[in-house]
Amino acid sequence: MSGTGVTAMICGLAFLGLLWTFSAGAKAGRAAERQLREMTRIGSVLLTTGITAAVIVGIQWLVMRQNPGAIAALVVLGVPGVFAGVTVARLAAVTTTVRTTRRGVRR
Repeated sequence: MSGTGVTAMICGLAFLGLLWTFSAGAKAGRAAERQLREMTRIGSVLLTTGITAAVIVGIQWLVMRQNPGAIAALVVLGVPGVFAGVTVARLAAVTTTVRTTRRGVRR
């Protein structure tokens, strides 16, 4: 082989190595982005849940402190319980999945 042929072969292998490195980096970047998006979503849900729970408990405590009767207890404790039950049932019944294409266009 001549010097030009060896140089071309080395350049070709270097190019393939760069392509492989670039594709591996892109895959890792997409995986990291998905993980970050999921963690952000989980954090947002936990924060919203905590704030909502604190508001509900605060209102329940105020009503029960002012009027500790049985009807007040039933209304103050029962209504949020029904809402929570409906929400859990709806979350458990979700069966659809939204998939996106590579361009982010929903199908």
